[in-house]
Amino acid sequence: MRTIATCIVLMALLQSCYHRFEAEPFDPRIPAYTEKGNNDAAAYIDGEPWIASTIYSPWSSPSFGIRFQYTQDTLARPFETRLSLTNGRILNADKYVRIDAVFRLYGLRITNGQELKALEGRKFEFNTEEAAAELWVDFYSPDRDTLRSEKGALYIRYVENRTNPETTIISGTFGFETMAEDSLVRMTSGRFDFRLDPTEYYPL
Repeated sequence: MRTIATCIVLMALLQSCYHRFEAEPFDPRIPAYTEKGNNDAAAYIDGEPWIASTIYSPWSSPSFGIRFQYTQDTLARPFETRLSLTNGRILNADKYVRIDAVFRLYGLRITNGQELKALEGRKFEFNTEEAAAELWVDFYSPDRDTLRSEKGALYIRYVENRTNPETTIISGTFGFETMAEDSLVRMTSGRFDFRLDPTEYYPL
């Protein structure tokens, strides 16, 4: 009897840990998980809603909410691809502070939509030989900080290459934990859905 009860408790714990890195049901404060190329991302940072999106301006080119970078000189450094969710901010914060979520995928060099398609359905566990995650807090200011993941995961759930015009839709979910000084910071229920054109892959 005790064994059955123990199994039930362990299953509940595992289920709760699994869903911590999944997009939750509809929350009107943040975009729902979609696979349409809506150009937005969202999550919770310690329960506070965080969003990142492409910013359009009539005076300049769009500031894209996603950025792909790849190692160019592979003789000088190992293969790495960075998927960054940029222009991030916590909603209703007293002060605007840009917070970007950066996923570092090791051993990969993704330079176009066809190579990206091969990642559809992949799960990357953080703090392993294959991946890590970081929060870039106010990264472009003198007071910037980089918080590296303790544990978590990224799921690339959907990739679709389209023609006329040539674009790639990439959608997925994520979540991770990190430390800020002595405090645990949790980024949970993350989801993203972006549309990339062929010019949006940059060398590191």
